[in-house]
Amino acid sequence: MIKASVIMPVLNGEKYLKESLDSIINQTERNIEILCVDDGSSDKTLSILESYANSDSRIKIFKQDKLGFCAARNKGIEASQGEYLYFFDSGNLCKNELLEKAVRKADETNADVVAFNGEKFWDDGRKEAQSGFNKKSLPPGKDVFTREDSPDLIIQRIENGIWNKLFRADFIKENGIKFEDSLSNSDIKFCVACNVLAGRTAFIDEKLHENRNSLSQSQNPHNVKDAVDSIERLVKGVPYFENIKNSLVSFVIESLTNFINDSDTAADFKINTTAENYDYAHDKFNQREYLEGTEYIKSNPSLYYKYLCIRNSNYNELQEMKRRRVIVSVTSFPARIKFLATSLKSILSQTEQPDKIIVYLSKDQFLNLEKDLPQDLLNLVEEGKTEIRWVEDDLRPHKKYFYAFQEFPDDLIATFDDDLIFDSKIIEALHKSYFQHPQCVSGVRCHIISVDDNKQILPYEYWIKSTDRFVHMPNHQLLITGGAGALYPANLFQSQKIKQMLDISLIKELCLNADDLWLKAVEVLNDIPVVLADRNLYGLHYIPNSQDVALFKSNVEENKNDLQLKNIMDWIVKNHGEDLFTKKIVETAALQLPENPLSRSFLC
Repeated sequence: MIKASVIMPVLNGEKYLKESLDSIINQTERNIEILCVDDGSSDKTLSILESYANSDSRIKIFKQDKLGFCAARNKGIEASQGEYLYFFDSGNLCKNELLEKAVRKADETNADVVAFNGEKFWDDGRKEAQSGFNKKSLPPGKDVFTREDSPDLIIQRIENGIWNKLFRADFIKENGIKFEDSLSNSDIKFCVACNVLAGRTAFIDEKLHENRNSLSQSQNPHNVKDAVDSIERLVKGVPYFENIKNSLVSFVIESLTNFINDSDTAADFKINTTAENYDYAHDKFNQREYLEGTEYIKSNPSLYYKYLCIRNSNYNELQEMKRRRVIVSVTSFPARIKFLATSLKSILSQTEQPDKIIVYLSKDQFLNLEKDLPQDLLNLVEEGKTEIRWVEDDLRPHKKYFYAFQEFPDDLIATFDDDLIFDSKIIEALHKSYFQHPQCVSGVRCHIISVDDNKQILPYEYWIKSTDRFVHMPNHQLLITGGAGALYPANLFQSQKIKQMLDISLIKELCLNADDLWLKAVEVLNDIPVVLADRNLYGLHYIPNSQDVALFKSNVEENKNDLQLKNIMDWIVKNHGEDLFTKKIVETAALQLPENPLSRSFLC
C-alpha cells in the first residue's frame, strides 16, 4: 500500500513550482504518491507538472476549471490511495525527511494526526520559526495527546493551519472531513474538526516545513463570521461537547478579536471589519457561555483587552469612544507648587501622551498669579506642554477634577497629584481600561472598603489599602485614590443627581479635604462602579521632600477621613431617606476577599 499521498493544488504557480516539486520528490520516504490538482492555470504550470510526471510515475495530474483550492484538495482526498495524507501548497518547501519522520511517528503512536513545526522564509534568505502546536497544552514529558488530555485546550493544541500536519487517511474519510468551498477560512475548520475528532495526536518537535512568506494566507476578517458559525455547529455536535466547550469559547474569542488590530496606544487600534461583523462578535461575547468560559484568555493580556473592548461596546459606541480626548487635570498649592513641574514631566514622559495637561490653581492662594509660580513650571507653559487655569474658589484637592469635569464634559478626565513621579505606562493602562470598562471609573491604586458582620462600614484604618487583586473586576467596594492616577469617562457626571453633589458650598461644608471619598459617594449614588486598571502600577513614588505638607497627616493619622465620610453618609440619609451609600457597598461586598488580619468579622 502507498504510505502517503501528497495533495498539492496549483494555480499559476510556475515561479516556485519546480522548487516545491523537488522538495517532494526527494523525500526519503519513497513510497508516496503526489497528486497535483491544476485549478485552471493560464501560465506554464501544467507543462511543468507534465514534465515532472513524465520522469516520476508517482506524480499524478488532475485538472479542474478554477473551482478553488478547497475543491482541489477534496478531489485529492477522493483520489488518494495512501495510508496518510499530507497537504502541500505549491511554492512552499519541506525538509527531505518530513514524510519519513511523520509517517514513522504515526505508525509508532497509532495517531490520527501528527503535528510538527516549521518556519516562514523570505526570498532574501530571512527565516522565522513557526510553532506547529501549543507546547503548554501537552502533559509534561508526553508527545502524544488524547481527547482526555487538557480538554479545555483541545482546539488550541495545534496551530490551525494546514501546513503542519500529517493525517491518517481513514480518519479523514470515515469522519467525512472536507474543505468547505463556501468558507474562505476552510483550512481552519478542517483543522478544528481534526483536533476535536482525533483520538490521538502526536507531535514532532522539529522544523520540517517551510512556508514562503509571499504565499502566506491570512484570515479574511469579513468571512470569519461564517467560519465561526460553521465551527460552532461542528463542535457542539460531538457527544463530548460539554467536556470541551471552554476550548470552543476560547477559539471563537481568539478568532473574533481579530476584528481589532494591535496598536502601540489604546486609541490607535483599528476595527478592521464591517459594523455588521463587529456587532456579531459583540452580541456573541455577551452570551452566557462567552461571559463565563474565559479563564484561558485571561492569561493573554492583549487578547483579553480586545475581548473586553468588543464585549462591552457595540461598533458605534466604540468608534465614538475612540474620538474622546484624554485631558490630564491636576492642581497644587503654594507649599507644593515647586514640585509640580517634576511631576508633570513624568506625565509628559508617558508611553501614551494626553491631549492636554491643565493645571487648576486658586487665585486666592497665588495672589500675584504667574509671578508666584516657579520658572520650571512656567517653562512648560511657554513650551505649550501644559496650561494654567485660574479659578475663584479654592476647593483644595477637589480642584483636580471639579473644574475639568465642567470645562471638558465630552472628554476623558485623568487626574493626578502634584507630589508623585508616575510610571510611564499609567495613562496607557487607564485608557485601555476605559475601552474595556466604558461605564466605570478606572484607577491604578484602589482600597477595599471593609464591612463588618453587622453590615456596617468599618473605620478607614481597617480598609484594605492598595490592593493588587481584582483587576478588571468592576465593583462598588473599591475606592480609587485619584491622585495616583484615575480616568473618568465623558459625560458620566452630567446627571441631575451628580450635579447636585457638585455644588461648591456642599463640598466645602461636608468634605473639603477628602476628594476621593466625595467622588466615591458620587459614584455609588449614581451606580458608577470603579475598576482597578493594572495590578503593577499602584505604588506611590513621592518626590523627595514633597510630604512636609500633606492631607494624609490629618485625613488618615487624625482619622478625619472617618469624620468626612460620616458627613457624607448623614447628608445622603437626610436627602434620600436611607443610607444608600452603605447599602450599595454592602450589596456588592461579595468579592471573595481574604479576611483582614485585624478582624475576623470582615465580610471582605
